[in-house]
Amino acid sequence: MTQAHPSRKSLHIAVTGLLAVVLSACSAAATPAPTAAPTKAPTAAPSATAAPTADLWAPIVAKAKTEASADALFTEVPGWIETQQNLLKSTTGTTMNLLARGANGVLETRLSAEIAANAVLTDVYEDVSRAFFADHLDWFVDLSTVGLPNWAKYPDAGKWKNVCADVKWSISGVTYNTQLVTGADIPKTWQDLVNIKWKDKVVLSDPLPGGYYTQWSLMMREKFGVDYLKAIAALNVTLSTSSVTAAQQVGAGAKALSFLSQVDSGADVAKAGAPVKFLVIPGPYLGSKACVGVLKKAPHLNAALVALNFLMSPESQSAPCATGILNVSPVRAPGCYEAPADFAPPAVNDKGIYPGMDDPALINDTLVQMGLKK
Repeated sequence: MTQAHPSRKSLHIAVTGLLAVVLSACSAAATPAPTAAPTKAPTAAPSATAAPTADLWAPIVAKAKTEASADALFTEVPGWIETQQNLLKSTTGTTMNLLARGANGVLETRLSAEIAANAVLTDVYEDVSRAFFADHLDWFVDLSTVGLPNWAKYPDAGKWKNVCADVKWSISGVTYNTQLVTGADIPKTWQDLVNIKWKDKVVLSDPLPGGYYTQWSLMMREKFGVDYLKAIAALNVTLSTSSVTAAQQVGAGAKALSFLSQVDSGADVAKAGAPVKFLVIPGPYLGSKACVGVLKKAPHLNAALVALNFLMSPESQSAPCATGILNVSPVRAPGCYEAPADFAPPAVNDKGIYPGMDDPALINDTLVQMGLKK
C-alpha cells in the first residue's frame, strides 16, 4: 500500500500551521456581533433573489452589501466554488471568499479550533457529514427562523434539522482512464473493481480518517462480506483522502482507476482534456449530500444568509452543471446530472450516522481486513 499526499477535495491544507497563524492573528480582535435575525418568511418559490416581502428580505440584502463578503469553508471542487462565487456576485452584489477547501474531517478540525479559540472566522460552512452538524447544533443558525426566501419550499430531503441545507448531492462510483481501461475491462459492478488485474493500478479513497469513505467500507463489508475487503488488500492500492486528487492521477495515466469517486471528482481534469470518465456503480448506490449552514457567530451574518439563500436556488445549482461540473440538484435544476430513478444516498440515523459508524471495533476490523491497519 502506498500513500498519496493530500486531503479529500483538498488543495493540501496544512491545518495546524494555518490555524496557528490565523487564530493568533484574529484572537485579539473582537468578533462582530451577529445581526438580529428577521422574522420567519411566508412561502416563496425558490429563486436566487426573490423575497417573500421587500420589508423582510431587503434589509438583510442591504446589510450584506455593507459586509461585502461571506467567508466560507467548502469540500467542493475548485470549478464548482469559482462558478458559485462569480454568479453570486453578479446576481446579488455579495461576494463569497474561500477561507479553505478540503476534506470534511480537515474542515471540521479547523472550524472546531475556531470555536474553541472564540475566534470564529467562518461564516458559511459546508460538510458532507450530517453527524458533524448533529453534534454541534448550537453552533449553527436555525434556518427555519431567519426568513430565507428559498427555505419554505425547499425539498424536505434537502434540509437537516434546520441547521443546514443540501446545495448539491453527489452520486458515487468509479473514475477511470479511457485510454487504459477499455471494452470489457470497463468496470460495471463493485466486484469488478477488486479484480486482481487492477493490482498497483488503483487509487482508493482513504477510509482511515473516517467519514464517507469509511461508511463505504462498511457498506461493502455488509453487502459482500470480508472477502471483498481482503480483495482490496490484495490490490496494493494507493491511498488518497481526495477523490479530486485521485482523479488527477487517473487523468495523468499514473493509475487506471479510482474509487470511491464522485460524479464531479474528475470534472476539472476532464474539462482540461484529460481522458477520464465517471461511471455510477449500483448495488448498492452510494452518494453524499453537501449540506451548508451559517455560524451563529458569523462575522458577516447577513452576507452568509444571502449566500446560502442563493446556493439553494435553481440558478445556483444549474450553473456548475452548465460548465460540465455535474452533480445531482436537490431542486432538480435544469442541466444537472440525472441520477437513476431508484437512487437515494444511504440513510443515516437521527445523529447523522450510517449504521456501524459508531462501532469502533467494527471499523477497526474492517480496516485491518482491507490491509490498511495492522
